Order: sequence, then C-alpha cells, then structure tokens
Amino acid sequence: MQRENWLMLRLSRYELNRRTAYTMCIMRLCDLPVVGGRTMRVISGFDSSHFTKWVRMASTVVLAALSLIALFPGSAAARSPVCYGNTCRGKDPQIMGCATDARTLAIHPIPGTASAGYYEFVELRYSRRCNARWSRVTSRLAPADILYTSAYMSGVPATRVTRWGAGATVVWSRMWSGSVAAGGVSLLATDPTYKPLNCAH
Repeated sequence: MQRENWLMLRLSRYELNRRTAYTMCIMRLCDLPVVGGRTMRVISGFDSSHFTKWVRMASTVVLAALSLIALFPGSAAARSPVCYGNTCRGKDPQIMGCATDARTLAIHPIPGTASAGYYEFVELRYSRRCNARWSRVTSRLAPADILYTSAYMSGVPATRVTRWGAGATVVWSRMWSGSVAAGGVSLLATDPTYKPLNCAH
C-alpha cells in the first residue's frame, strides 16, 4: 500500500512538472513574462485570460502568414501562365507568367558574327505554354549612351514598348499570337538618325 502511494505521488509530480514545462514553453513562445526561475510562482500569478488572448493573437499571425504564402507562392517566374493564344495579345509576358518556359526562336544579328553596324540584338521569344510570341531587345550601347530602346512585333503597333535612357538596356514587347516576326531598335543619343531594319523571325 505504501509503495502504491509512493508511485502515485511520483506520477503526480511527473505530470505536474510536465504540464508546468509545457506552460512555460508556450509562455516563452508567446513572449509572455516569466517571473523568476520557479514555475509554480509563474502559474499561480498567471492570468488565463491574457494567456488565451496571446495564443489567439499568435494563431492569427500564423494563419495570416500561411495565407500570404498561399497567395504569393513565388515570383512571376514561378507562377503558371494565366493566358493562352489570342488572350495573351497585348499583354506583358512577365506579368502573365509566360516567361517561365520562354525560349529564343531566332536572334539577329547572331552574336559573334558580323554584327557591326547594329546597336542591338533582337530576339524572337516564344512560350509554348502560352502559345504566344514577343520581342526582346538587348542594347549593345553603354547605358549612358542610350537615347531609347524599343521592342515590338512587326506590323503590330499595339505590341510596341519603348523605354528611355540608361534603364533601357533590355526591353521586351507585349505578346502576340500567330506567325509574326520580332523587331526592335536601340538608338545612340548622339546618332538619332540610326534606324536599321532589325528583326528576327
């Protein structure tokens, strides 16, 4: 009988210590005050209403963070396309997520060959997932020398995108579907008469 009472007492103390350690852990996670090193003082002076409030607040913060992760799982490059074919016409390939699987179908002039006389490289870009094309123009000029860089799909004015100044080193047009060539130009600030026929198809 005495042994049974002794075991019950040990078990009771173990359970109390376990619950006390758990409570202190929760309090530290929720940034609640822990008074001294003795657990029983903290518990005896602890207001359960404040504890519940802090737990609810922490839960709300965690749920909000999870919701944001679900809404924004990654950058535009990680998102699935939201248009296809004709519905991509006139839209930005980066914003629509069409750049995820984009590849270059053609480039002019071809790097490393006779590209003298051209201030830019023009690429015809294509996304199979979006079934759409666009032009990407990379200026060969020093950023400080750029007047503007323009990218477009040949014969489709609605796709033209033009950026001015030093930030216009790489410019891409809006998308278009169907068989259409990519065009573009980058102008030297001191030579605004330069307008070569540069297209990739």
